[in-house]
Formats: sequence, structure tokens, C-alpha cells
Amino acid sequence: MRLALTVAMLLSTFCLAHAADDIFDAARRGDLAAVKAALDAGAPVDAKWRYDQTALYIAAFRGHAPVVQLLLERGASPDARDTFYKMSALDAAAGKNVEILGLLVAKGAKGGETLLPDAAASGRKIVVETLLANGKWSQNVLDETLLAAEIKKQPEIAAMLRDAGAKPLPKPDIDPALLAALAGRYTAPNVPTPATVVLEDGLLKLNGLGRAFEYRPLDAKTFVSLTQPATDKLIFEMDGKNVKGFDFVNAFTKLRFTPEAK
Repeated sequence: MRLALTVAMLLSTFCLAHAADDIFDAARRGDLAAVKAALDAGAPVDAKWRYDQTALYIAAFRGHAPVVQLLLERGASPDARDTFYKMSALDAAAGKNVEILGLLVAKGAKGGETLLPDAAASGRKIVVETLLANGKWSQNVLDETLLAAEIKKQPEIAAMLRDAGAKPLPKPDIDPALLAALAGRYTAPNVPTPATVVLEDGLLKLNGLGRAFEYRPLDAKTFVSLTQPATDKLIFEMDGKNVKGFDFVNAFTKLRFTPEAK
């Protein structure tokens, strides 16, 4: 009896492991019937493959909307994220498949609040439409997104956002001379090349760290990212009219920059 029970447990474990392998392969191919069969055979819906990728992440990355829909209906987490690319399923879908984007946002996937202003500023109308139709957005996110669309001259998207309830944000009253004083070259420890801050069209533009960033003022010392205002900031430290430096802050790091020595 004990031997038979042990054999049965081993067979069950083998079958579950095989079903889990099957679901990853089926999700990669976009084989809806095979994914359903693997789930029915006992494959855990959020089983993890390499780099913590789940079947849902793989299907979203590959653009297989029917598979994503099935997995979500079976209870898959919409916040699947891998440890290699550091991407979420939502990130993977954003540049490839708006149908998947809508499915994930409708299930409450995190990260849409950063995708929305970025899509508005870059003129990706269909992405904005999809996010607005499927997500639940705070007033602040809508207002920040409207401002990004207006600054980047996207009138159609701005109109969509106003229809969705977005309202204009008040513009801070800042001395232009103070803004101009922030421009210059800055260095940070362990950053190989200087960063340049310039003032252009009412925005501060930071060129460095391998890319360009755009910030709008909250006040005379604090600037938030045009497309990721909730997480990305420049915070300046002043000594009278002189700039002592600024903190570059985002969701992953904080760097201290000081004016380049002349």
C-alpha cells in the first residue's frame, strides 16, 4: 500500500511538472487549446519559468491576446514580471499589442499610470484610447497626462483626456531668471560623463545618463518628469541665487549632481 501511494505521488508530481512545461511552450506558440489543456491537467496558472517568467508574461511578450485572456480568466496575475529584462507583462504589451494592454489594465495591472502620460506625450493615440477605456485613473493621473499632451502639442489626445475628466493643472509662477540659473553642466560620482541641463519651452531638459529627460516645474526647486511625474524628479539645492547641485531621483536610483568645476 505504502509503495503504491509513493508511486502515485511521484506520478502526480511528474504529470504536474510536465503540464507546467507544456503551458510555457504553448503560451510561446500562442496555442490556446494547448494552454487550456495544460491548465486542465493541473499546471499552476502562475507557474514560473526562467527569470520568473509566467505563461501570461510569455504570451503578452509574444502578442498572443486569446492566450492572455484565458490565463487572466483562470486567475493569472496581471502583474507578472521577469527578472532578466525587468519588464512587466504590461510593459511587454505596450509596444506590441493594445488588445493585450486593455486586457491587463482591465484586470488592474500596475504601471498604467506611467504608460498613460508617456503615450499621450508621444502621440500614441490608440494606446491612450485603450488605457482610458479599460483602466481606472485618479484625477491626478488624468490631469498630469493632459498637461503632458498639451506641452507636447497633441490636441486630439488632449481633447480625449478632457472628455475623460482631466482638468488643467495650475502653472507655477517662477522667476525666469531663477530657471535660467539652473542651466549648466553637472557631474556625479561614478557617472563617466557630465550631464547638461538646459531650459527650453518652459521645460528643463537633462541630457545625460545615456538619454534625454524632460521635466516641468512644480516650484522653483522641484521638477517632475513630464511623462513619469509620480516617480522621476529633479530636486535642486540653492544657496541664494547659486546652484549647489541637484538630486536625480527615480523609482530605481538617486544620484547627486553638482556643478562641473570650471
